[in-house]
Amino acid sequence: MKKTAVIVLALFIVIAGCKKSQEQKAVENEDRLKNVLKQDLAKPLHEPMPADKKDKKDVPVIVSPEVKAKWKNITFTVTDKTKKSGNDFTISTNGKSNIPGTNMEIEVKDFLPHFIMGEKGIISETNELKNPAARVVITEKNKIIYTGWIFKKYPAVPLFTHDTFEIQLKNAGV
Repeated sequence: MKKTAVIVLALFIVIAGCKKSQEQKAVENEDRLKNVLKQDLAKPLHEPMPADKKDKKDVPVIVSPEVKAKWKNITFTVTDKTKKSGNDFTISTNGKSNIPGTNMEIEVKDFLPHFIMGEKGIISETNELKNPAARVVITEKNKIIYTGWIFKKYPAVPLFTHDTFEIQLKNAGV
């Protein structure tokens, strides 16, 4: 009986201690919230970035000699959204071509069959078509309208957007 009373008393102390700890945390959180609300939210929490530091740093793209040697051309699909019709066209890797049925031109800067972003930069983890990506420059009427990557695996999330046309990476050939 004495042992049971000691256990019940110990449990009561633990439960009371937990409740007190929870109440103390709630008070601390409330104090933090009050301090945040007191801040002048119009005032930045840090100094503005200097103009010379605003340019984003380019991540290096490293294409291995093996990748360059193997992949000779890339096939894209251009789809006219208004007509809901698409055509394939193939250009050489590191090539430049008019995009059929448009007044646009595409230049392939790099092709990676297994795109990953690693510690050293953007590389191809293998020489297999596991996550194909092409870094391109697209111009329309001699004006650059897109510079970036087009991925085969993620056509539903296009990085290149245009009112009339959609361009997708279809395949790469050796």
